Amino acid sequence: MPNLKVFTNELLGELVSSLEQDQQAVRIKAFALAKKTFAKTKHSSHIHFLGKCLRKKLVPSGFDINFHPGFDVANGLPLRQVRASIFSCSCHLMLTILSMQRINDNLTVAMSNSRDILKEQCDALLYSQVTHLIHRLNRQLYERLCRVKNDKINHISATQSCPTELLAIYLDHVTAPFV
Repeated sequence: MPNLKVFTNELLGELVSSLEQDQQAVRIKAFALAKKTFAKTKHSSHIHFLGKCLRKKLVPSGFDINFHPGFDVANGLPLRQVRASIFSCSCHLMLTILSMQRINDNLTVAMSNSRDILKEQCDALLYSQVTHLIHRLNRQLYERLCRVKNDKINHISATQSCPTELLAIYLDHVTAPFV
């Protein structure tokens, strides 16, 4: 299975090759619309993946905080509490990324603008054909992203220790009276 960048480029190549050579202006506008559509699909897939990880209390490797205290943990704060705090920090980082809706809104506006420009460039029949083709290619990308993200979730679930226990330890530590 080729990586997602190669796969996306293959889909864009399929789009360009399916349009007539004499429709260069339409090809350029359709290519721009497809790139924006694919970008929004990838972003939405990533957001959905992070939400799913949070619901399952899993931390993807890119959000795993790598902290090594400069003191001997065995003689000070228990190691489990340090791990629980790190886990909580990773979850808060994912929540921060999830709250950045502005990126998705910007992609939606860019797609709408590209659609309007494409509509001005061609007749209604060609516009319909191009947008249906982009929709079909986007569906292929979406299905590939779903498979990749599900594989990641399964891998994370199989390799991570019990994060629910870490979260419970962290919550106990945070809510305990400070002595």
